[in-house]
This record gives sequence, structure tokens and C-alpha cells, in this order.
Amino acid sequence: MAVGGTMSDKLKLLLLAANSVDTLDSRATDEIQAIDRAIQAAPFRERFDIQKEPALRVADIGPLVLKHNPDLLHISGHSRETEGLVLDSELRHVAKVQCSKLKDVLLSAGSKLQLVFFGFCHSAECAKETSARIDFVLGIEGEIPVKSSLAFNPAFYAALASGHSIQEAVDYGRSIVGLKKLHRARAIVLHVGEGADPTKRLIKSTTRADELKSDLEQLVHAAGSERDWSNLRKAIDCGALVISQQETEVDNQKEYTFTENSGIFHTDLRGDVYRRVREVLQPTPPGIAPPFRPSVFVGREDALKKIRQLLTVQRSANQENITVIHGLPGVGKTSLVSAIGHDPEIARSFKEGILWVSLEQKPNLITEIARWGRALGSEEILKAPTVNDATAQLAALLKTRQMLLIVDDVWETEHAAPFAGAAGDQCSLMITTRLPMVVDGITTDQTRTYNLPVLTEEFALMVLRILVPDVVAENERDCLKLVQDLERLPLALHVAAGLLRREARLGWGVSELIEKIRKGTELIDKAAPKDRIGKDGVIPSVASLLNRSTDVLDEQTRECFIYLGAFAPKPAAFDLEALKMVWQVDDPKPIVRRLVGHGLLEPVGRRFQMHRILVDHAKSLCTDD
Repeated sequence: MAVGGTMSDKLKLLLLAANSVDTLDSRATDEIQAIDRAIQAAPFRERFDIQKEPALRVADIGPLVLKHNPDLLHISGHSRETEGLVLDSELRHVAKVQCSKLKDVLLSAGSKLQLVFFGFCHSAECAKETSARIDFVLGIEGEIPVKSSLAFNPAFYAALASGHSIQEAVDYGRSIVGLKKLHRARAIVLHVGEGADPTKRLIKSTTRADELKSDLEQLVHAAGSERDWSNLRKAIDCGALVISQQETEVDNQKEYTFTENSGIFHTDLRGDVYRRVREVLQPTPPGIAPPFRPSVFVGREDALKKIRQLLTVQRSANQENITVIHGLPGVGKTSLVSAIGHDPEIARSFKEGILWVSLEQKPNLITEIARWGRALGSEEILKAPTVNDATAQLAALLKTRQMLLIVDDVWETEHAAPFAGAAGDQCSLMITTRLPMVVDGITTDQTRTYNLPVLTEEFALMVLRILVPDVVAENERDCLKLVQDLERLPLALHVAAGLLRREARLGWGVSELIEKIRKGTELIDKAAPKDRIGKDGVIPSVASLLNRSTDVLDEQTRECFIYLGAFAPKPAAFDLEALKMVWQVDDPKPIVRRLVGHGLLEPVGRRFQMHRILVDHAKSLCTDD
């Protein structure tokens, strides 16, 4: 039974720091400052009223809680197993406050308290007892390293201030401890009062539905401001706003329905809700837009910013209008393209729309050019006798238009040439490829190319957390090692998450499967994520996606690629001497050039690196052959 009632629009958080005279460090004060900074950087920072008391004494506890009457209380300090919380007394002597006494003071003074965090060691039992009267209480079992505490606490509050539930905030804090390779993350425990729901979000949208509707209507008519977008996204992220499309019986027009709801964050519903939201908030632009990006799209803000800049910054008269994105197979090039194709800033820059095509290995160029022509109102291009004729007709249609042209998955420089030739002066052309040799054939201007990297460790772990949150919560350290062994490649992470999800449903844990994935070729023959479905309606295996790169190699180069899988160290990096030995050749450079050109080796300093997924693919080819 909670002491408090409903929360006001602002959550009052009282941060108390107990730095005793018998301790030389100022960890408690540093900790509450770090918590404050973390909240200030979060999306819903304005919803917190933070009060800090950095020099807590014994006599202060009750009066401070009475004075501030907080919704949330955090006490940071030092504790010893049998002595309780170490504080200063009025005479600057050391005083020890037993947890049971501290609990009694809080329960009598805190009329609104809904969450208490005892941020000192040996406080778990006190937290458990306190949860009989307060809904959510965190404590620490035994001792915890200072660095682990300083990692967990700001992350926990940052998650709350980002619209996460209390349980999600705990899981996020633990994951950050694991990510930093620290220990005892699970020493911090959450005790939940009877009838309380740990999936509750402390941040709830108070924006009125008519205000949201006004924002939405502005956005639908391309008149919204960045603030409108921000308000709606915050409401959606915290689960306060769900948008559905309905057909009215009167005029068959779309209506926008706003309902109070929760529980859409980090669940299977999230992708569906976001897709519906995007369809409403971001109507399909003129032309042919790429498919909506996958619901899990994290860690790409820097890439989006860079590509936006390349596409929208005013070019000089002699500067190319081509931007080329390249990277490993499965690194997320198509997802990035999809995000760009549905980006509001891009939509404002290219008001006449977007034309998109995915070519793959053997495209019918006249058919693809004709699709663009049809989107621009012409049916004539399909009758063109040659690719050059089709290109000329498309160029005439694009001559005065300001459009973004996207050509995804290019395998031959010649395949991109018609689209580059048709792009008008006011158009921007964006091309993606996995092949560095195609990049070199398309442009010599390195400032117009972007090599999309794998995810950072933090965001790679976040992908698993979103897709299989329970698995990560119960196997944090193993999942972190898995992320590291898969070398943070989005394709590998998504496939691994699917395997882990299915294994977890069987109820016998996932430790053995994680170990198998880390050691072997477990992923290669598995199906790729659903968003990789081909034009034939079939979802390919990971192996078939990678075969597209290796099937085009000449026999000698393919054999040398397979040998690398058999002899690859961890991580798989080779110098020229090692390659010479593995391949038994006098001069390995011609083969290296071909493998680099096909994106199967990457130069790193004086060595050549092979991604883990490609090593596994090479090993599987060795077995097949």
C-alpha cells in the first residue's frame, strides 16, 4: 500500500548525500551531481523538480523530507553491514543510523513518496521492509563497487526521465554497469509493494488531446515545426499517445484517434504502432518512397546527420550531386536509406518527392527506369528500345524537379550510370553498395562517400535489449560477450535475437545457445530478419545474403577467401606475410585487391580485417566444398 496518492505534473526528486567525516572521498555528492546531470540530458527533464541536499546530517533527514515532500527520494552514502548509514552529527562526530530507524522516519514524514532508492551498501533488507508502505524501493544487497554504483544510478534516473518504466530503468542501469565491464549490477534490487506495477511509467503525458490533434494536423499538412514533432514523439515514446487510422461512415476520410495508453515501449507492439504513426505523421511523399525502416533503429544519429548534410547542403557549381553509402553486408545500409526516405528534414528539402529503387545483382534497367517515369506521369519509357533512350526520357522528366533519387544495393558501376545520368541539377542522388570497387567507379570525391560502421557496443547491446529484454536482463554479461563476438553487426544481432527468443520460450535458459553462437557458425543457415524479404516474397538465409558477395568471385579468389575462414585468428586480421603463407602465393596483393574491392576484407593500417560474420561464412563454404 503506497503512502502517497497521484503525482502532480512535475515529479519532485529529493537527492540526499551523506558524506561522513570519517570518509575521505566525496562519492555521495559526486553521485547526486551525476544523477542531476543525467536527468538534465533526458527528454523529459522539464518534468522533474530536483532538490539537492549535499551535506546530510542525522538531524536533517526528517525535516528535509517534510520540507520538500518529494515524490522520489534518493539517499546516497556509506554504510557498514552492522552499523547502518554513516552520517555526521551536529557536533561533526560520526553517527550511525540503523536502516529500520531511517525507514520509520521516511514513512512518517513522506506523505507523497512513491519511490525510494537507498543508495548505500547493505540496504536491501531495509528496502524490502519499506516496500510494505511505499510502492517502489531500491536497495543494495551486500557491498557494491563505487564505480558500479556511479554507473547504475545516473543511468536509472536517465531512463525514468526518458519515459521508461521503473523495471525498464532498473534493467537499463544494470546493462550500463555490464557495458562498462563493472561488477555486482544485480546487487541493486527493486522491491515492489503489494498491488504496485513495476511496468508503470512515472512520466505521463499531460498534453491535451486537442493540442496533440492540432500538432498532428499541422504536420500532416507539412506546416509543423520541430517543436510539434518533438511534442508528438515524446507523447508516443512514453505511451501516452496511440494513433490509429479509421474510416468514417460519413465521408470515408481518415480520422486520428488519441487514447491514453501505456505499455508500447520495448514490446512487440512497438513496431506496429510506430509504423502506423509514421504513416499518419509522415504521409508517403510523391514518387516512390523506400519501405518504412525497421522498428528497431538505434545508434545511427551521427550517420543520419552526416547524410542529411551531404544531401541538403548547397553545392558549388562543379560539385557532384551524388552521395554514396557503403559498408559490410548486414550493417544497415538499407535501413539507413529508409530512415532518410522518411525523414521530415529531407521531406522539406525535396518537396517534389523521392524516387527509390533497389537494384540487386541482375536488374532490368529499362523496367526500373520506367517505374520512375510512371511515378512522374509518363508511360512512354517502357517502350524505349535501349537503356540510353530510357535514361534520356527520364532526364527530361527530372530536368526542373527538386527530388531525392535513391538507388539501393548497386552491384555494378554500370547499373548506377543511367540514374546518375538522369538526375537533374536540382536533384540529389544517393546510392548504396556493399562493394568498395563500385564506390570507386561512381565517384572520386571522397567527401561524397560515407562508410557506415557497425554499431557501438552500447547500441549493439541496446538492440538485444529491445528485441529480447528478458534474456538480456537475466544474462547481461553473456549478452555483452555475445555482442563483442558478433562484432556489433546489426544483421548478426537480429538473427541471434530471434534464436534467443525462441530458445527462451522453451524455459530452459539460453546460456548454451549463447555459447554456441559465440563459438560457431550457428547463424549462417538461419533466416535473415523479415525486413530482408526479397522481391520474390521469400526471406533469405544469412548464407544466401552473403553468397551474393562470394558467388561473383573468380575461383582462385573464392578459394583464398575460404582459406581465410579456416585460418582466421580472433579477431580476424592478417598482414601480407600471413596472407602469403595461408594462400601459398608469392604475391598476395592481387587477391587482396579483389577481396577488398568486393567488401570481404577491409584495410586497417597495415593489416586486413575480416568481419566475424564473413569468417563464419568462409568456414561454412569450406564445409560445403
